Amino acid sequence: MSERLQKEKELFRAGDRVKLTFGVLVCTILAAFILVVAAFTVIPITHYYIPSAAIFHPFKFWGAAHNASDFITHVDYLPQVPAIACMTVILGRRYSIVAILLYLITGFFFIPVFSLGGGIKYIFQYGFGYILGFIPMVLILGKILNNNFKPKRVFWASLLAVFSLHIFGIIYLVLLCAIKHEPFDYVQDLLYMMSYVKIFYDLGFTVICVYLANAIRKILWLSMD
Repeated sequence: MSERLQKEKELFRAGDRVKLTFGVLVCTILAAFILVVAAFTVIPITHYYIPSAAIFHPFKFWGAAHNASDFITHVDYLPQVPAIACMTVILGRRYSIVAILLYLITGFFFIPVFSLGGGIKYIFQYGFGYILGFIPMVLILGKILNNNFKPKRVFWASLLAVFSLHIFGIIYLVLLCAIKHEPFDYVQDLLYMMSYVKIFYDLGFTVICVYLANAIRKILWLSMD
């Protein structure tokens, strides 16, 4: 292996000081494309859960009769958060954010690549804050991992990164609902749909994808030997 290639590999492993080469540019564009694919890839998941009414209106809910089907729900999961985790590990923070910006620019001005459409008016969608939350997720995940893939570090990095995304999304959603004067029950339903159980799925898939992406990154470099 040449000395130049060895140096580039060390820079890549450092996380954020990756040189802009043709290969990195292609990977960045590909990462943006994967975000588009993930936005339209629906993974149906069925699981037991506690209905929102049991939390927000406990006396009314538990005072009525229920059967097992009342505690089963179906979630349409979009794997964009795991995709963000993968690109962060493989590309580092800098080029991951570039990929996210490419995704946003494409959705705003060119093609409706967001899950519910596109155009600059998409900023008024209640879920848009979760897309903006990709950026703090990348920054936190990359910063805490810092090329350390020990189980404890991966778990805490994933936990804080996923929580930062959802906190950002929740704040954006609540502020937008306040501007539109949406009723409180409607806000609760939106939060229940966009966060709640999905936080746990995001966390689980993120942990898995961090390890998967680390393996892919090593294979990419072996292929260049």
